[in-house]
Amino acid sequence: MACSLFVTLTGYTGDCSNTNSGAFGLTIDGTAPDYTIQWINPSYGTFPLGAGVTGYSINSLSAGTYSLYVVDSCLSGNTYSLLNVYRMINKRLVFIK
Repeated sequence: MACSLFVTLTGYTGDCSNTNSGAFGLTIDGTAPDYTIQWINPSYGTFPLGAGVTGYSINSLSAGTYSLYVVDSCLSGNTYSLLNVYRMINKRLVFIK
């Protein structure tokens, strides 16, 4: 069986004043839970989300670029979804999948 993994960026706010007020969340949908978050930039580490957990959020972020993988537990080889969240000059965050 082929595995699928879909990630939606939710509740994102920018931090144009560099006061650690940025935040974003993820909603995860796929055919092979349990999911794990693997941070790339900055290197926050790896966070297994646990059985039945399909969301993740982080706050108190300063302005910058954040990259992470969402990994499922597909038996035919893990499915990775690379996410990059950028702070843009017009006070919006752009999600690139």
